[in-house]
Amino acid sequence: MSAFKAAVIISLICAAAPAFAGYAEGEQAMNAKQYTQAFAEFKPLARSDFRAQYYLGFLYLNGYGAPKDLNTAFSYVKKSADAGFDMAQALLGYMHAEGLGTSKNKAKAIDLYEKAAEQGNISANLNLGVAYYTGDGVAKDIKRAIAYFENVPATDRSIVARYLGTIYLYEPDFVNYDKAYQNFMAGARGEDLDSYYTLGYMLQKGFGATADMGKALQYYRYAASKNHAPAQYALGMIYANGDGVIANKIDAYAWLSMAAAQGYAAAKTALAKLEDTMSISDVDRGRRQISNYQQTMLGSVASPLAESKAAMPAATPRTNVIIRRFRTRQ
Repeated sequence: MSAFKAAVIISLICAAAPAFAGYAEGEQAMNAKQYTQAFAEFKPLARSDFRAQYYLGFLYLNGYGAPKDLNTAFSYVKKSADAGFDMAQALLGYMHAEGLGTSKNKAKAIDLYEKAAEQGNISANLNLGVAYYTGDGVAKDIKRAIAYFENVPATDRSIVARYLGTIYLYEPDFVNYDKAYQNFMAGARGEDLDSYYTLGYMLQKGFGATADMGKALQYYRYAASKNHAPAQYALGMIYANGDGVIANKIDAYAWLSMAAAQGYAAAKTALAKLEDTMSISDVDRGRRQISNYQQTMLGSVASPLAESKAAMPAATPRTNVIIRRFRTRQ
């Protein structure tokens, strides 16, 4: 079953516009994360410049270069959005959606996202795609969600890849394993660990391709080495059940323990059942294996993409922005 986790992340997208006195310096300071200097440059310009108003609102919203002040942030961002600046419209939509400096108003958020999306704003297209995918503030409409996601330029496609991959893998009327694989590959290229995990899952189960446990393990291990709990759980269950490998309770114990330590509920349950079948000496060996993995494997496993091709395995008769993240299905 799907388990979506709303976690909106705000980032900055720099506008391409003529530089006035202080504006170029402000942008440069923003890019260098020198927020106090950026604030000083944008503050006097914000009296009349809609771009400076946007940046100043962003700074107040996040407490960068000035004390966090949601009401002041909302005021500046609204002035910029009222002037038709797409970046401000997208940010103001987010503030309405989350109730930052104003009351929550999903309908207003959608309206602002649509205005920004008409100007090609990436953040707005992303958030509209998520809204129609999840039915958050609008009636769920997978076809419209795909359309908004597809509006994201190819250079930024890794941002939406996991959403598109999940649609093509799980949504009954849209299942297309080749598209799912290609999108998860794009997500993996962007270092999205859920995409690595799902590629492993597809290869393990043979979705649209010949099952290949060897390749599946490569994707699982890479994600697991980055402390991705679902991948650690998957490895634990593979070794516990001997699924395509020789059963190994020691390895199973180690991977399940690492996932359980991160609060992964399924791993906690599986670990408890596994421990009931292990001797005291085996549990001790499992604990030593955890230490071994932590010292030799975590963070040091090479990405399988170095040797992998983007094409789907042979089948047997798929800027910085505001995004919503979600957990991959288990």
